[in-house]
Amino acid sequence: MGLSIRCAVGAVAGIGLLAGTSVGQVQWRVVDFVPRGGLVGVEGVAFDANREVVVLFGGDLPDGVTPYSLLEWNGVSWSAPTVAGPLPPGAAFPAIAYDMERRQVVVFGGVCAGACPGGSGPVLLDATWEYDGAWQLRTPAHRPAARAHAAMAYDRARRCIVLVGGRDAAGQLLPETWEYDGIDWLQRASVHTAPAGFATYDPVRHRVVLVGGGETWEWDGQDWTPRLLAAAPQHPWGIVYDEARQRVVVYSASGTDNGMWEWDGASSQWTARLDQQGPLPEWSIGMTYDLTRTQVVWINSLDMGPDVGRGTLVYEPVQAARYLPFGNRCTSSANAPDLRAAPWHLPWLGDTFAVDLTGLPPGNPPVFLVSGVQAIPPVELSAFGLPGCFQYLQPLTAALLPTTGGAARWSVAIPNSTGLVGVSFYNQALIIDPNAVGGATVSNAGAGTIGSR
Repeated sequence: MGLSIRCAVGAVAGIGLLAGTSVGQVQWRVVDFVPRGGLVGVEGVAFDANREVVVLFGGDLPDGVTPYSLLEWNGVSWSAPTVAGPLPPGAAFPAIAYDMERRQVVVFGGVCAGACPGGSGPVLLDATWEYDGAWQLRTPAHRPAARAHAAMAYDRARRCIVLVGGRDAAGQLLPETWEYDGIDWLQRASVHTAPAGFATYDPVRHRVVLVGGGETWEWDGQDWTPRLLAAAPQHPWGIVYDEARQRVVVYSASGTDNGMWEWDGASSQWTARLDQQGPLPEWSIGMTYDLTRTQVVWINSLDMGPDVGRGTLVYEPVQAARYLPFGNRCTSSANAPDLRAAPWHLPWLGDTFAVDLTGLPPGNPPVFLVSGVQAIPPVELSAFGLPGCFQYLQPLTAALLPTTGGAARWSVAIPNSTGLVGVSFYNQALIIDPNAVGGATVSNAGAGTIGSR
């Protein structure tokens, strides 16, 4: 089986180690357009990672009435699910986020007009609803005051929903931060107060990021910290964290900073992307990140010109970095070595790519990561004394990895050369295991593609 991809990259690129500048390429792609009358906009949108659908809730008509509206996007088409039992009232500008721990879309507040609790409205709402294919009204002992336009995100590290801001019936900002753990709401005291804006969660740095008023703030569970003041998009209309590309993405919908903006959490400024090439014109928009299909999903309602309806677009790299496990692990060994990309280490141009091997035999045995640029039909290795083991690639390079605690990691710096974009490669591990049949075992394989962001 072969050598290391550090050499393989140089072999493929030829000049892969020479200095170069790569400008990551991103694109808009229209995936759906549904003409319709009776426009609905200002919805709340979240991605249900358990059911793998985008959930679009609420919105209003041009006359301000907020009918009950629930739609789901499965990556191919929209549907309006029929849900039995009590339903929430329709709402515009609801706060919405997905609780990954409890697998619930959480909706709070918004403004209701038409068929509303207690009358025709308009009235601000203060109820907490959860949705997982069925609606459930929650009745916590405490809750925020009624409001609309609040920002909300799910803090994975602390396993709670974070709600910040929102406006009361007089349009005044409510400078509060609340957290919801699925049982009760708790108002959190903080030294600093974040401005009105849009919020998302950065799972790499474990911070809720809020953008508003031209400023960037972060919540760590204790206080709001200003990160970039007067150095953020001035008119945000939506925000997500792009997990594949590891950056906060904001759409600024008006003014001189119209377009997409990105921030990696470390830079001292935001980067403009695709200026003036967004999905305009729009009446209202919603953004979320599709974890299953690894793309930013954008929903906008069009009310200008002959095209009246809802458009669905995705914002994604032209050439995405990918690394997907495939194949089987040895059945002739008591251990089951598993090969996968290390968290937050996909093969992006100019970045560090890493793979993790877990499930290794005890005793820190020798481990070789074999790499190549050509996959082959699976070859059963009984002839080499390894029944139940398969080879999946043509070896080109190999690297001996240090192991500890039944795991090993291999990493490589990918040169910042545009000639590498789209290059495919493959990995598989060979492990010396005295207790296995034939004295060795192999992992599954991984297939990677170098991308540019």
